[in-house]
Amino acid sequence: VLGVSRCGSRGRRHELSAQDPAGPAFIDTAEAASVWLAQAEEAITVQRAQGCEVVIAVDLEGRLHLSGRLSLIQFCVDATPLGGKKCSAVFDILAHPECLRRGSHLARWLQDPNITKTFHHCKNDNNCLFGLFGIRVVTIWDTGIGDAVIRGANPNSSRGLGIVIGTFTGEYIPKNVDWTD
Repeated sequence: VLGVSRCGSRGRRHELSAQDPAGPAFIDTAEAASVWLAQAEEAITVQRAQGCEVVIAVDLEGRLHLSGRLSLIQFCVDATPLGGKKCSAVFDILAHPECLRRGSHLARWLQDPNITKTFHHCKNDNNCLFGLFGIRVVTIWDTGIGDAVIRGANPNSSRGLGIVIGTFTGEYIPKNVDWTD
């Protein structure tokens, strides 16, 4: 996770700005989740009102399989309509599992056919979300599958996200870089 700023009871920061240069907010309390979710929901509402396609980027961390253990989930919503570039957060699911319970904002977004969810090699992510929370993610763009199709390779031959980004942008992300503060 790139440049995580802390928010919540154990964190040093409590403001969640769509223009936060420190990177995504770390959400480990209901209060922090409420603030970030309101901001992200506003960005999605504005995008819909403007007739824009709503796309969110999603990444999961943990033991990702049907009966696994989800530790973190990261969301990034385009906040350009609100004057920012992104609105991103990392949710600590171990501390705040209700973020993904039935009817929650995150669960509704993942299941909304009118929001495109961008994942990288999402098979295990989706198995975990379904197995642990009953969430069936729809309208997915998998960058791993897209890369394989463009290369004419087997879709199960997914390359790492850093390699895919480097291939298409020329910007390679070194594996040994410490992205923390």
